[in-house]
Amino acid sequence: MTSFTDDSDVTTTSHPRPIIGTSVWTFGAMLWAYVVLGEYTTAGFIGEAVAGPILILVAAVSWAIAVRRSLVTPPRRFGILGRALVPGAIALLLLTFCALFMNFVGESSHQNQDVPMTLAFMVLGMLAFFGGQRLTGSVDKQSLTKTYAHLPLIGAILVSLGAVLHLIVAN
Repeated sequence: MTSFTDDSDVTTTSHPRPIIGTSVWTFGAMLWAYVVLGEYTTAGFIGEAVAGPILILVAAVSWAIAVRRSLVTPPRRFGILGRALVPGAIALLLLTFCALFMNFVGESSHQNQDVPMTLAFMVLGMLAFFGGQRLTGSVDKQSLTKTYAHLPLIGAILVSLGAVLHLIVAN
């Protein structure tokens, strides 16, 4: 007789991808913060002197959490130092590419593309953030306290809604 165990408390991918997953996770957080903070900066709610450190803080915290979670699987090819540094470098390259792409499309377009580009990159950032978490590897859901498990998602949705609302009203 075969017995089945309940694995509903553990979220896994078929094969953890600690370098790619951590890179995509960190990139998603950085892109989302870049777009949302950019929207709040252009609206005049916050200055660039405030937005820059917030972006760095979001990048550092998401990177540190992602790297820590990626260490569930033992480092192989790049070692621990590579496991920590390579994803950060890849995430920065991806963010730079997206920023250059946004600038290129915005400058070369005859029409105002702010609204669709902002919404598209905000959604891309959120998808990359959650997809990167999934790619990084398993997490024990029981280790998260039930009360605070969804707080980051709720916060991200509220801040995103504020930015989208401003984007719609301002344009």
